[in-house]
Amino acid sequence: MPTNENPTGPAPAGENNDKPKKQKRGDGSGLNKKEIRELNLAESLVAVASKPERLTILEPHEIDAEFLGAITTGIKAARGQGSAAVQNDTGKEGATLNETEARQNLVIAMRQVQAAAKRKWARTQPHKLDGYAVGKNIDASRPVLEEHSAQFIETLNTSERPPSINTTFIAKLATARSDFMSYGNEQGSKQSAASGARDARKQRVATVKDRRLELQYAADGAWPPGVPGNAAIRREFGLPPNRFLSVRRKKAA
Repeated sequence: MPTNENPTGPAPAGENNDKPKKQKRGDGSGLNKKEIRELNLAESLVAVASKPERLTILEPHEIDAEFLGAITTGIKAARGQGSAAVQNDTGKEGATLNETEARQNLVIAMRQVQAAAKRKWARTQPHKLDGYAVGKNIDASRPVLEEHSAQFIETLNTSERPPSINTTFIAKLATARSDFMSYGNEQGSKQSAASGARDARKQRVATVKDRRLELQYAADGAWPPGVPGNAAIRREFGLPPNRFLSVRRKKAA
């Protein structure tokens, strides 16, 4: 039986009770509290409507097992999309940590190249330091670091190398850059996937809510108020026992 959210008496769960509230975090499922309440309410109403004696009366109102099954499928899908959002958020956090470490490794290797270049050319041929961005903020931003690291590798492979910077070190530098790029791309991919899952979840919850309301309006007509014996059944469907479910109309813009 649905939980009544009004501590002073029964209250309908229809549009007229959906007061705007600040979005709150959920329980780790990827759903906020309002979405969790909506899915739980819809699930409980499906359980009530699925009772054979209830479904027989609801079928003339175009509520059948297939309709209830669609609500259940939507509930499962919304919860799954919430979980997918959480998983991708977690993946993004991991990729961010990996990217931070890869960035540090790349910057250290580039600083080592700059140190070697200054040792060889700072006193005699300072113009050669331009190829190694000496004096510039090489990690001012991600694009800047990507550009300078690519320039370093190109210069080392096509020009005279500073002392101690050999093929092995260049391979290490290239690997550090590749890791940095890879984790950055993964971070963006996970963030995009999480946003997509949240958008899909929001739409799915809206569909569940619409069908839940359709079920309640059908029950409102199947067991009208004022008829002896209907009050208890109406409460099971989250309906006010002594009046029809009202509709909140949106104000014109």
